[in-house]
Amino acid sequence: MKFIIKILLCCALFYSCQEDIPLQPSKPEIKEIQPTQSGVWTVITIYGKNLGLPQDSSFVILDSNIKILSKECLKWNNTYIRLKLPKLRFNGNIKVVNNKDTSNTLKINFNYLPEIHMILVNAGIADIGSNNGWYDEKPAHRVNIPNNLYVSKYEVSQYLYSFVCDTNPSSEIAEKLPVNNIQWLDAIIFCNNLSKLFDYDTCYVFDKGNIIWDTNANGFRLPTEAEWEFFCKAGYEGDYNADESIENLAWFNKNSGYKIQPIGKKKPNRAGIYDLHGNVSEWCWDWYDENYYKQSETINPKGPKSGLKRVHRGGSFLDGFAKLRSSARHYDDGNYKNLGIRFVRNAKD
Repeated sequence: MKFIIKILLCCALFYSCQEDIPLQPSKPEIKEIQPTQSGVWTVITIYGKNLGLPQDSSFVILDSNIKILSKECLKWNNTYIRLKLPKLRFNGNIKVVNNKDTSNTLKINFNYLPEIHMILVNAGIADIGSNNGWYDEKPAHRVNIPNNLYVSKYEVSQYLYSFVCDTNPSSEIAEKLPVNNIQWLDAIIFCNNLSKLFDYDTCYVFDKGNIIWDTNANGFRLPTEAEWEFFCKAGYEGDYNADESIENLAWFNKNSGYKIQPIGKKKPNRAGIYDLHGNVSEWCWDWYDENYYKQSETINPKGPKSGLKRVHRGGSFLDGFAKLRSSARHYDDGNYKNLGIRFVRNAKD
C-alpha cells in the first residue's frame, strides 16, 4: 500500500512540474504565395499556418528591410494574409513576423516595371483624309510613312498612367479603364516620364515655354496625325479599320451608355491594335489647321509649324459613329473628359 502511495505522489509531482513548463508557441510558416508572378500594386495572398492575428508586433517583410504592418494589410488571420504590394523595388523575398517569431522565406517573381504591349507597324504608303468627309479632311492625299513604328496595343490605362505620373485625373476611377481628362501637355509629360522609366531618350524638350520634338530620340511619344491614320487603317480603305460593324470595333454613344469602358474589349484592327475607334479620343503631336491637307507634305508629315490647338483622333464614348471614322479630324475644344493617350516609339534597327 505504501508503495502505491509513493508511486501516486511521484506521478502527481511529475505532472505538477509539467504544468509549470510553458508551451512553446509554433513559429509562423509560409506554405504558398499567390500569384507567383506579381508587380506593383498586385494583390497577393500568403498562405500558411500559425500566422497569428493582426497586432502591432506582426508584419510582413519584403526582402530584409521593407515592412508592411498587419494593420496595413487587406486581411490577416492565422492561415492567410492578403496585401497589396507597394510601389517599391524588391527582389521578391517575403517572410512573416508574428510577435517575435519569424517565418521561413518564400520568393515570388516580381517585376517593378509595368508591362507594355506594343505592336510593330511596318513603314508604308497610305491615302490620308477623305473627299467624302468633312471640309478639313479634304483633299484625300497619299503620304509615305518611311519608318517602322511600335504602337501601343491599348490605350493608356489608369493603372499605367498612375504608375508613371503618380496621379489619376480620370472622371471614373478604375485601373482597367483608359485614363481620361488628359490635356495635351499631360500626354507629353507622360511620354517623357515613361521613357525615363525604361531608360530611353526623352522625345520632348521644354525650352522657354516651347516644346521641341527630338525626332532622333528613341523614347515614347505621341503619333503624328498621319501616323495615327496610317496605323489605324492598316491597309483598309473603308471609313473604319476593318470590314466589321462599328459596334464590334468601338465604344461610342450608341453602346457605351455614355461611360468609358475597359480597354481591349472590342475587336482590334488588322494590325492587332484595340480601341482606335471610340472609348477615348487620342492625342496626336500635330497642331490643327483646317486647311493643312491642301499643303501637307507627302513624306512623313508632322503637321503645321505652329497653331493654337492640337489634334486628337479616333472619336470617343461620347461621340456618334461619324466622328469615329479613320479620317475624322478633331481638335482641342477645352473638353477633356473624352481625351486619353496612345503612344508610339520609333522602331530602329
